[in-house]
Amino acid sequence: MRRRPEGDDALIAAYEDRSGGVFTHLERIVITVALDARRLGHAGALPAALLSDAAAGMLPDLPLGDDPQWIDAVLHQLCHEPRTHLPDGPGALVEDPAADGLPVTGYHPAAVLVGHAARTRCYVVPAQPFWDAAARHARSLDDLRRCQGVGRAPRAAASPTDTAATTAPRWSVR
Repeated sequence: MRRRPEGDDALIAAYEDRSGGVFTHLERIVITVALDARRLGHAGALPAALLSDAAAGMLPDLPLGDDPQWIDAVLHQLCHEPRTHLPDGPGALVEDPAADGLPVTGYHPAAVLVGHAARTRCYVVPAQPFWDAAARHARSLDDLRRCQGVGRAPRAAASPTDTAATTAPRWSVR
């Protein structure tokens, strides 16, 4: 059995800690959206708009609408602030710049968290705001089709306590 580096284990532990130790509640939601997008078929860099729309839809009680640039601050924290980067480990999100000097084109979740989510969230079906954001902000037809394929998969695999499992995505690709 191969052992993961300690930094990877620390990142997983920080992500799983719901008390706000390393990541705030909002940062954790954004990371979760990124992980769900990756595990459900979005292969390329995740646009900030996808992360923003899906996270905002899952947090209706937070006043995110007052500041349309809230996602920029959260993404900056996740990618650049020492607080969210554990010693000897990766950050939860990594920027994907187009080229040197050009703006960021999207974000990638840390590979160790993607693997962790594949195991721990395999029966979780995201709520409708996730699917709406994925349809609106898919960067390629391939990403949209992969997400659609997952969205049309039999719902029997979903957890019986997951109410989102009974809601099919309201979009399709023909």
